[in-house]
Amino acid sequence: MPHPAITVGWSLPPVAGGSHTPSSMTSSTGLSYSFVNDILHSALISGNTPSCLEPLVLFTQIIKTFFEEHLHTDEEIRLVQEGSGYFDVRDHQDRWVRIEVVKGDLIVLPAGIYHRFTLDSKNYIKALRLFVGEPVWTPINRPADDHPKRVQYLEAFIVKATA
Repeated sequence: MPHPAITVGWSLPPVAGGSHTPSSMTSSTGLSYSFVNDILHSALISGNTPSCLEPLVLFTQIIKTFFEEHLHTDEEIRLVQEGSGYFDVRDHQDRWVRIEVVKGDLIVLPAGIYHRFTLDSKNYIKALRLFVGEPVWTPINRPADDHPKRVQYLEAFIVKATA
């Protein structure tokens, strides 16, 4: 049975000028790299063929990739700049928990947590991805239970939570 969506109950504090920029996010946090994901925009500008269906096909492929259950070897840090969507994460009993993210929300997923992302009915999100150190983009699809980052995640979060 699916879990109900929950709303993230906090946002970044206000900054001069009204909204955070990559430089305001990286200057005082130790984060060293940022990249903006604009899913709909990426699909629309990438089609170099005359086919009007090309952006739709690419959009569908991007969403399918993000919805595949996976983990990363580093934290996934996202600041939602526009739009909205859902991150699904696994709880300590391996059940899905849905986290709604909207403009202004910051979400940090620890390295090694199984997760996926999908858009809501508005079909649009623009999110800043922040990294500590060199960026690593490679998703590691489930199953990856023996991966060192997964083992570290389980020891740090799941074992302690159930002890």
